Amino acid sequence: MSLATADVELERLQLTASFIEVALWVCQIIRKAGFWADFIDPSSGRPYFGRTTNATLCGADERYRNLGFQVVDSGCCKVLEHGAWGRNVFVGTIFTNAPIHASVLSEIISVEKN
Repeated sequence: MSLATADVELERLQLTASFIEVALWVCQIIRKAGFWADFIDPSSGRPYFGRTTNATLCGADERYRNLGFQVVDSGCCKVLEHGAWGRNVFVGTIFTNAPIHASVLSEIISVEKN
């Protein structure tokens, strides 16, 4: 394993751990407000709280196109590309049934901005 590959893997592990920590907090707040919330575990591609399933949402899954990403074939693999940040992204996915204008979502966003 090259040093660059080891560094990339370490960064991925750190970003995964940070995302899970934040996603747990976000889901807890949304659930306390009476809404459903779950997130995709980046390590497995499966819902964190949801029932065990064989369905996954991993890496450069084509369904990310529905969330505004491009799925680009880079030759050896497919990668996600964001309109503003290009291919240098870590994608963490949280789902909820809270309406977009729910005060709980505004509160979460304002805390994260600070």
